[in-house]
Amino acid sequence: MIEPDSTEMLVNVYSLKSGSWKKAESSPDYQPVASKVGPAVFLDGCIHWFSRRTIDQKDTIVAFDLAEEKFREVPLPNSIDSCKLAVLGGCLCTFDETRPDVWVMKEHGVQKSWTKFTINHPEPLN
Repeated sequence: MIEPDSTEMLVNVYSLKSGSWKKAESSPDYQPVASKVGPAVFLDGCIHWFSRRTIDQKDTIVAFDLAEEKFREVPLPNSIDSCKLAVLGGCLCTFDETRPDVWVMKEHGVQKSWTKFTINHPEPLN
């Protein structure tokens, strides 16, 4: 859960086994990115969303591992300005709705595996 005015990541986890909610450990290392708050995506047992590192204010993708109940960082490709996340063919991808480029992470968690695809469209994107 990301609170719009919060400076801390807070996650509550619902357990089907116990039928109750519990607060997971908060993450002081990341903060929400107001311009990139959108739907999170689920892949490989983790929920992913855009965030910003508090130490250097760099945008990144944060994954919350549901089994371990821990945060981890998923590296972005170099020089990217995407603002949406999705899962495509079992891979994490990021894109900007106004541009024809889609970045796909072929190997989860491996920065060098990001591959850029350009979608040719006969009409301008808007």
